[in-house]
Amino acid sequence: MEEKPYKIDSECFLTWTSAILLINPEVETVWNARKEFVCQNLLLPENELKFSELVLSRKPKSSPVYAHRKWVLLEYFQGKVSPCSLQQVVDHEFKLCSRVANLYPNNYYAWCHRSWLMKEICHNCHKIVSEELTCMEKWVSTHVSDHCGFHYRQYLLSCYSGDDEGIVTCPLHATGDDSCSPKQTALFAPLLRQEMSLLCNLQAAYLGHETLWYHRRFLIHEFHKLEVSIVKDGEETGSCKRHKWDKGQEWDTAMEESFLVESFKRASGNDWEQTLIERHIKWLKNVVYWSVSLTPS
Repeated sequence: MEEKPYKIDSECFLTWTSAILLINPEVETVWNARKEFVCQNLLLPENELKFSELVLSRKPKSSPVYAHRKWVLLEYFQGKVSPCSLQQVVDHEFKLCSRVANLYPNNYYAWCHRSWLMKEICHNCHKIVSEELTCMEKWVSTHVSDHCGFHYRQYLLSCYSGDDEGIVTCPLHATGDDSCSPKQTALFAPLLRQEMSLLCNLQAAYLGHETLWYHRRFLIHEFHKLEVSIVKDGEETGSCKRHKWDKGQEWDTAMEESFLVESFKRASGNDWEQTLIERHIKWLKNVVYWSVSLTPS
């Protein structure tokens, strides 16, 4: 028995589905139905991107909207799109992510979408990563309690420490710009030093923010991994034993002790900040094996 084609008025369909999704964007069946219209060229990807952006303005933390938006972006990029147009779309997506992140603090889905853009669309292009780090510096400085924003910044920093194998050329820079090259690992340690300097200033200005202490642990852990890799490279056995840092390295125990002593002084009368410092000291001893001794005054 032959199946009869399902006929429906496209304008009526789009009107009703738009109304449903504006009320409740969690209905994935409706999003999937709209995908069919995109595949049949009854709905332009550009228009669907505009509509999903409208939905995000009302529901900035709706996972199905971001999932649908990813699908539409991939469909859009599969066509013959110039690098200039790609750049405009990516720039707009970054602005959208910033806008919805401001609407809803710790917006996990918005920051995941931004990370997805960097990885899947920009292929962790170091030119764009560098621009994002610069752009995000002001943002994190004014959102010191946003775990998700700092986690995204950690992702950007990690792009300089990854393996270069299997890297795909960034489609936004078809000319092969050297600054787009993924082989920028030599910049990782200086970037960590700059980030630590920024973080120390933030922690001096904003007490009692656990997010900043978590970010500090990330930086110290990355410094520690760099030191361990240097030691391993210099050893024929490749031993995985514990390695302590000596003075003069990127960030050593003495530098951390000095910062913590000053932190204790600033935390006088702030019980929560003192608790965070004590937790950090325990983390140093248990994870990177730094024996930190303090004499707070």
